[in-house]
Amino acid sequence: MTPSRLRGIAALCVSYVALFLWVLRPLWDIDIFLHIAVGRYLLAHGVPSTDVFSSAAPEAAWTPFQVGYALLMAELDKLAGLDGIRVVDAALTALALLIALGRFHQITQRRIATFLLFAILLFLYDDRIRPRPHLFNLLFEVSLLLPIARGALAVGNRRWLLGLFAAGAAWAFMHAMGALWLVAVLGTWLVAGRDSDRRWAALAIGSTLAGIALAPGAAGGIVHVLRIQDQWKEFVPELAPTWAFFGMHNAYGYVMGTMPWLAVLAVLYAAAQKPARDQWPALLCAAGFAFSSLWLARLCYYVPFALALVWPTLRSTRLARLPRAPLLAAAVGCALCLLIVAHVLPRFSGRGVNPWTTTLYPGAFPVQEVDALAATGRSARAYNDMQWGGYLLYRLFPRMRVISDARVTFTPEVAELLRHEKDTAPEIVAEVAYRRFGIDLLLWRRGRMPQTPHWRLLVRGSLADVWVRTP
Repeated sequence: MTPSRLRGIAALCVSYVALFLWVLRPLWDIDIFLHIAVGRYLLAHGVPSTDVFSSAAPEAAWTPFQVGYALLMAELDKLAGLDGIRVVDAALTALALLIALGRFHQITQRRIATFLLFAILLFLYDDRIRPRPHLFNLLFEVSLLLPIARGALAVGNRRWLLGLFAAGAAWAFMHAMGALWLVAVLGTWLVAGRDSDRRWAALAIGSTLAGIALAPGAAGGIVHVLRIQDQWKEFVPELAPTWAFFGMHNAYGYVMGTMPWLAVLAVLYAAAQKPARDQWPALLCAAGFAFSSLWLARLCYYVPFALALVWPTLRSTRLARLPRAPLLAAAVGCALCLLIVAHVLPRFSGRGVNPWTTTLYPGAFPVQEVDALAATGRSARAYNDMQWGGYLLYRLFPRMRVISDARVTFTPEVAELLRHEKDTAPEIVAEVAYRRFGIDLLLWRRGRMPQTPHWRLLVRGSLADVWVRTP
């Protein structure tokens, strides 16, 4: 093996270890616990068709659309616990980021441009660094979507159709809604490709949809989400448009809110240059990535994908030909890296938390309160703080069901009650929940509700109060 090959392998290993250490963090997001609970249910009972976790409407329709991820997390939790989940998630996230780095270099063929695009991705994706099935979206996006968007449409290759069928099924098994992006990217070839490409793209879309349809829970889950999504957008901040980041009133928020606009401008500029006919599908894909990053905060990390796809046009601009353009690109990339480090490190250094050895982020979940509740052996229909629903299911289901959790797929009646939490006295909310849904246990933030004759304080902890309905 040549010295240059050895240096390349060493650089690859060092980069992977650095990325792994960066993304290995304590669990703080609510989703992972719900996915473990869903996976346990799937292993025991199969795919549900009603909301078996709801304390308010267990008869309401619901089908999980991340079946494979839930099963994987349940098995990992059984074999290696929550720390095993953290390590596997960090390992796969680091792998996805490393693949993205390779894709950017393959597209730009320039180290400075690669570094800039990767710095943008690292900055915008940091909020997504948590154990969630979106990790597999990133893996498929950098491994499959970017090459197809750039022109890797193997016209006439039947094995390629079989590969798309398998990819659609695998992606939908992990995250069915995310797999629709594969259909969308192939659709750009159907809309903007040449005649021969269009015919083949139609076959590719059919093959992909067949794979998605065969994934357990995928079809039912997609239909369910599309039917109810307008009911719960207000309860999920990451579904807000990207300009909501400006409301943070700090440098991190301003940059997060600005980046998608730059991607949109870059795509519009590339379109104004009247690209060659064979570049139309890539330009349409870039437009989809850019406008999606603008419309949904959770997709803001699509910005570097859009920039990479219009790179052939951007590198011919006057700005790119400036003598100091590489220096400017390197400075911007370094500034983004420093800003994200300054944004992330205080979460741990300010509280004396070692992110590599701490399992649960301190203060994120009512661990002691749930321990005390579990010791009682009580079965209940709970009204809980939304941030704790998944953790309650992870620890106490099936004895405990919750009114809201990480899915926020509650019925309009539940949404109405949750909507009035902010401007209604908690004892009134509790009484309505009891009379309308049979709620007999409350797990709320400490001190939220005063003593009331209809509810008895069962547990008072440092984070939460547990109230039970008096006979």
